[in-house]
Amino acid sequence: MFTMSFYHYIIILIYYYILIIYNHIYLFLHKQKLFLIVLPFNTIFLSYYIIYFLHI
Repeated sequence: MFTMSFYHYIIILIYYYILIIYNHIYLFLHKQKLFLIVLPFNTIFLSYYIIYFLHI
């Protein structure tokens, strides 16, 4: 159980590093398409982890 939660915690960290990089690219290039691509993945990812931690 601990290994699974630790594994999911690593996935969260990796995902948010990627998300930060995409946000910097979005701010640098001022393109709205990148942000619109990243935003649905962010909401899906956060809702999945809210459900996951509620079940524990």
